[in-house]
Amino acid sequence: MFESGCRAIVGQQVSVEAALGQVTLLCHQLGSKASDNVFSIDQNMNRQKSYCFPTQETVATNSLEFLRMPKARKEAVRHFAGLFLDGNNPSHEAILAIKGVGQWTLDYLKMRGEQNPDIYLNSDLIVREMAAQYPIEPDKAAPWRSYLTLQLWQLSNQKKEL
Repeated sequence: MFESGCRAIVGQQVSVEAALGQVTLLCHQLGSKASDNVFSIDQNMNRQKSYCFPTQETVATNSLEFLRMPKARKEAVRHFAGLFLDGNNPSHEAILAIKGVGQWTLDYLKMRGEQNPDIYLNSDLIVREMAAQYPIEPDKAAPWRSYLTLQLWQLSNQKKEL
């Protein structure tokens, strides 16, 4: 849940590409290198060294000055990480109490981090845009609305490729 929440906060109000770039930077700066026999493959099919996501302690105690985002968002990431110190599993209320964390971020965290299959991100810009193009009734997708959200994101990606 910690990693998903950090990804959600870092990805607020930026493109998917920008969010991925910042998360990658976070991992390279603060995460540990994976073992020598673990690699990832880039878009050109080249092997790259893999990094583990940083720990809660590392994120909570770092200034995060290397990230290219507003200071308030960096503070939100740090405060979020602080909620997980000492093995804590914070409540939704505690997460929402962080300045800069709203319902979209919490719902994304529920969908990804808690693997809740019934979260429809109706406040997501891409979801709204794609839903407007199709006769969608989200309530009829219950209890699987997370999959509807993912499908709408995928439809948007497919339209971009055309």
